[in-house]
Amino acid sequence: MQAAMRTIRNFGGITNSYTFLVELNMDATEKIKAGFWIRFSAIFIDTIIVYTITSILVIIAQYFNYYIPFELTFIIIALLYSIIFLGLKNFTIGKWFCGLIVQKKGGGNQLVY
Repeated sequence: MQAAMRTIRNFGGITNSYTFLVELNMDATEKIKAGFWIRFSAIFIDTIIVYTITSILVIIAQYFNYYIPFELTFIIIALLYSIIFLGLKNFTIGKWFCGLIVQKKGGGNQLVY
């Protein structure tokens, strides 16, 4: 049985070739595009996770008398976090917690970089 798709809102920008979907039921027969607040929640959760990891690394470095700039470390960890999770599972922890997955617009499962 083919999955039915309902478009709520078209969005542009960098994410134009990908669709953020939220599954409505367990058999995944109907999927809709996620709205602003569910995406914002997922990004907020991911930011808290990355911020926590960065803070722990900076505190450990300070304990051993090393200086690591927080902002640069945050950016590097955020990039690695996104690339690793999106590349392996097509979602980050925040997206998983909110029930979102990332798919290509054509319906494929693999992201192409």
